[in-house]
Amino acid sequence: MKKGDSFEIIIDAGQQSHALKCVIEYQSSSIMRIRVFGKQSSILLENNFPFVSATQSRQQLNWKLKEGNLKGSSEKNAKLMAYIMEQLEYKIKNYKGN
Repeated sequence: MKKGDSFEIIIDAGQQSHALKCVIEYQSSSIMRIRVFGKQSSILLENNFPFVSATQSRQQLNWKLKEGNLKGSSEKNAKLMAYIMEQLEYKIKNYKGN
């Protein structure tokens, strides 16, 4: 994946599923920034996938919330954020170009 690429992730919320648009906003040899769009707002997440991939390291990806926030209870938000990161990680690791 490269800067400008977009894709969707599916978030299951009880009996409903939501497709969230994701766009790679920045990528260098060490980090990747992905903007995830919700209905009314967006968040910007950063990970170290390019570095981990280039060095063929077995370390886990490190994620950082760079911009935005989620509304609602903190426990619910933590679970949702973890799920979003898990879905993003799956998409970028299984991208056919990798």
